[in-house]
Amino acid sequence: MLPASFLFQEVNNPPSTVYRVRRLCGFARFLLLCPKLGIEVAVHSSYKADMVILNSHKAFGSFLGRGTHVWLEVHPDDREKVTFSGAKVESLLAVVENLKRDYHKQPTRGSVMIPPPSGMACTEWANLVIKAGREVKDSMHKELGFSGLFPWLPGYGNCCSVAQLIISRAGGEIPAFRPTGIAPGLRTSSCSIMAQF
Repeated sequence: MLPASFLFQEVNNPPSTVYRVRRLCGFARFLLLCPKLGIEVAVHSSYKADMVILNSHKAFGSFLGRGTHVWLEVHPDDREKVTFSGAKVESLLAVVENLKRDYHKQPTRGSVMIPPPSGMACTEWANLVIKAGREVKDSMHKELGFSGLFPWLPGYGNCCSVAQLIISRAGGEIPAFRPTGIAPGLRTSSCSIMAQF
């Protein structure tokens, strides 16, 4: 099944004009005509409307390059994507919305879609995650020490802690996911962090 957002482009025009279509439902008939009109339809993997994604990339300054940084990427319907990251600022854990270095970064160590809780619409889920992310940012920004290796220690956290807490606060759960490298705290329950806030 095609996602709600995709790209289609004119094949006969090499520096092709690319059009973004945000809703499949209104263009279903048009899609059936695309091959006849000489238009190629392709899934656009970097834009996923109403989706919540956990991305991972090599952590900057990690020991032997094995550390993995994770961040949340949310694509609310008809709006710009929003990201939430946990980052080290001096010795503290900062919670940042739309951190520049993560916003356009490719998830070179893997990514996983986080589905909404049972019975919840995708649009509602994306909005709840954004709301939870902003609540966590307001209550937790620079309140914990940063520990890349031991985020489960009292008073500490890392990027994995931030992602876990935001998804838990929104009522969801991160599915089993093992990115390349080491991501301490990704499979740790967020209960210990939530207890501090």
